[in-house]
Amino acid sequence: MADLRILSLGAGVQSSTLAMLIEQGKVPMVDAGIFADVGAEPDDVITWLEWLKSKVSYPIYIVQDRNLKQDLIDFSLGKYHKIRIPFHTLSENGKKGMNRRTCTSDYKIAPIVKKVREMLGLKKGEKRKKGTKVEMLMGISRDEISRMKTNQIKYIENQYPLVDMGWTRQKCKDWFKENYKLTPPRSACTFCPF
Repeated sequence: MADLRILSLGAGVQSSTLAMLIEQGKVPMVDAGIFADVGAEPDDVITWLEWLKSKVSYPIYIVQDRNLKQDLIDFSLGKYHKIRIPFHTLSENGKKGMNRRTCTSDYKIAPIVKKVREMLGLKKGEKRKKGTKVEMLMGISRDEISRMKTNQIKYIENQYPLVDMGWTRQKCKDWFKENYKLTPPRSACTFCPF
């Protein structure tokens, strides 16, 4: 049995569908949802997140360690040197590429893990008890199966209920429209090429 069961909430189509499937009892209940606010989501995603919070019976925590948009501004002004976001590149010989990115791990995963540790009662640097287990539900659908990953933190096990159910992004949209007469927004940073 898990010590914690958490929904990693991006507030887009798939994770919103998963949030409401949990609320309806079609996916086992979670202790909480966690939304990592990177500071660069479209306004409609933040508005949607507030709607979601009002519809579920479990707490949704909003966490942020740093603000990606502000870090980009600081970077452009030479104030901040360590930032890696995806952007298209063109080499001197005309070869197109994509910059290596760590924004997901720096701005989403790290703050979520920090909140999970807090929920487990762990202080900064404190080791977890042996046998600690956290189930992290991820809103990834069957058509995004390449995004499924094993969590790098040994006591956190990523779970993919939508993949297990065989649901695609379109199935999520259809289900949401049928059940709530709404379509969740697409969640992504306003400047992200992905």
